[in-house]
Order: sequence, then C-alpha cells, then structure tokens
Amino acid sequence: MWRENGKQAGWAGSTARRPPAVMAVDTPPGGFALLLPALVDAIPESRHRFRAWLRGHHVDPELIADVLLVAGELVANSIEHAFGPGEAGEVRFCARTGDGVLTIQVDDTGAWRPPRSGPSTRGRGLVIVRAIADSVEIDRRCTGTRITAVIRTRRDPA
Repeated sequence: MWRENGKQAGWAGSTARRPPAVMAVDTPPGGFALLLPALVDAIPESRHRFRAWLRGHHVDPELIADVLLVAGELVANSIEHAFGPGEAGEVRFCARTGDGVLTIQVDDTGAWRPPRSGPSTRGRGLVIVRAIADSVEIDRRCTGTRITAVIRTRRDPA
C-alpha cells in the first residue's frame, strides 16, 4: 500500500493506478532475480523482464511460452496464497540456466494459507506447473515458502 495526496492508493491484489516497483536484485553471473511487491500488478512487469532474459540466454523460443507460464503461476500463487488481502509482502523471483536445465525459484515471506473451501474453478496453478516442469519442490518454512521448478532446456530427440 502507498499513499497519494494523503489517501490510500493501492492494496495487495488490487489493480493500482500506477505499477508497483519491481526491482532487479543481485544475482550470480548469468542469473535472473527480481524483488516484487506482493501485488498482482507486478506480474506483467516481471513476465516482461523474464522474457527478455530468456531470449538473451538463448532459451529455445518454442520453450519460452511454457517457461513463462510456469514462472507466472509460481509468482501468482506466491502473491495470492502467502499474503492476505491488504497484507504487504515481497516475493523474490530468481532463475538460472546450466547443464541443460532452467531452474526457477520463487520465495515469499508470508504464511502458507490453505486453499479456499467449497467448489471452485480455481486452484489449477500447481497442476499446470507440475505438468510442464520436470520437477517441482515446495518448501514451507516458518519464514515463508520457497518453490522451485526445474525445466529441461535440452530435449531428447524423439
């Protein structure tokens, strides 16, 4: 949340009047890292920057759409499930390539919240991620949640 003219201007999960700050953070050489506010409005900017990084690291163009889908789901899940409405927080989104794989890691500082009960058309993000990624690990800690997805960038010939 920030203030404009003394009035509250944005809440977590809301569509804000101006985009939230997405900051590049220190990474190992060749890596990618962003620190995002836990706002859905930060997702498009993170996707744009990640797409540019993927292209710059010569990830197969046929794989980029799937990689962006996985990353977007992980970031969105972290924002939605780690922080309650109006609750401030940050999400760290990192990636690296090497040895024929791309590793995506998303960390939040929130508390894991169970899925909403009752019938829903939602809740398919991790199902999609697991269908695309070669491995997915979720580490829930008292300081937040870390989710790591690994996608092979070199496919075996058919």
